[in-house]
Amino acid sequence: MNNINVEDQQRRFNPIGTAAFGLFLILLGAAIVYFAKDIRVFNFGNHDPGPKAVPWGTGLILFVGGILQVAVAFGREGLICRLHGYSNSKDQANFGLTPATIRILW
Repeated sequence: MNNINVEDQQRRFNPIGTAAFGLFLILLGAAIVYFAKDIRVFNFGNHDPGPKAVPWGTGLILFVGGILQVAVAFGREGLICRLHGYSNSKDQANFGLTPATIRILW
């Protein structure tokens, strides 16, 4: 892959947009969990998770996904470097890790 394709690919990702989407997911997940606490459950003694299980699970997945999105914006896409106007070199964005190590950790 030549340098032009790499630069074009890096321009497609906007760390501010990624962080904003992550914050949206965090707020949406928290709202779902907050409003799911008011769902009434009838206890029939059969240990059924009841109607709260799906909203709680969905809210939790969205919340964790939002945290991961914000972490990607700060870590891999270099949000702090972009906000301060520093150059986004590969060493800064990947914390000095090789691409193979990043794939293994991911």
